[in-house]
Amino acid sequence: MFGRVEIPMSEKPIITVPTVAIKERGQLTSVYVLDEKGNPQMRLVKTGKTYGERVEILSGLDIGEKVLLSEPKLAQK
Repeated sequence: MFGRVEIPMSEKPIITVPTVAIKERGQLTSVYVLDEKGNPQMRLVKTGKTYGERVEILSGLDIGEKVLLSEPKLAQK
């Protein structure tokens, strides 16, 4: 006889962002977030699985951070 049992050890929330928010330059993957003053800031992230139009973020973001969907435009001098 053979049987397989799956026992969930714990549940943890996952962070996902829309795929359009992901920016790739060479081997670096990043997103833009708003800091506490509302200024855009680039953040390097490590991505995981893709769920349709969303991508799992394994590291680099915290729950509740605001992610920009497009790259911010630089101010002209």
